[in-house]
Amino acid sequence: MQVIDTNGKILTIGDTGATGPTGGTGATVTGPTGPSVTGPTGPSGTGPTGPTGAGDTGPTGPSGTGPTGPTGTTGATVTGPTGPTGTAGSTVTGPTGPTGTTGAAVTGPTGPASVTWNNVTGTAATAAANNGYISNNGALVTITLPATAAVGQCVAITGNAAGKWKLAQNASQYIQFLSTVTTTGTGGYIAASTRYDCIVVRCIVADNGWVVEYAVGNLDVM
Repeated sequence: MQVIDTNGKILTIGDTGATGPTGGTGATVTGPTGPSVTGPTGPSGTGPTGPTGAGDTGPTGPSGTGPTGPTGTTGATVTGPTGPTGTAGSTVTGPTGPTGTTGAAVTGPTGPASVTWNNVTGTAATAAANNGYISNNGALVTITLPATAAVGQCVAITGNAAGKWKLAQNASQYIQFLSTVTTTGTGGYIAASTRYDCIVVRCIVADNGWVVEYAVGNLDVM
């Protein structure tokens, strides 16, 4: 009979013999400890770094403005009570004064039947009895009394232009103005001091004597 031992050798086993005597106990043999074999350390595997995750910023919250409070109500207008009406004052009528005396009737002189008006645009004119003259020149307008005139006849002058007017006299003539009288003759005159002065003179002495019957303005008497 053949068998293969643990070392791979072929052993021929014969027939079983008689049982021999029991052998003594074999010495215990402990084989040497096999060397510790440590396999090489595998390489450290480094995985790729993952991408940096973007931080999520939350949306900005709305600016919160509280609602406007309601408008206060308008205060009530308070009108105090009307004071009592004062008592009416008594009517006092004074005594009637004495009746004045009746004034004397004064009749003014009668004016001429008609006056013929002349617009003087030059600087000189000789007046005619019962005529009126409008001074209408930027320079001084000289109007000379008529050489002859009947008692009661008149001459009138009304100013208009800025040159004003002058009422001149002939020889032997004069003009009475209230308590003032002009110089007799050609040196005497009455003149306007502003452009709109007026005068009316009336003959009181045939040809030569005249009196101011009406005047407007502060006239110059020479």
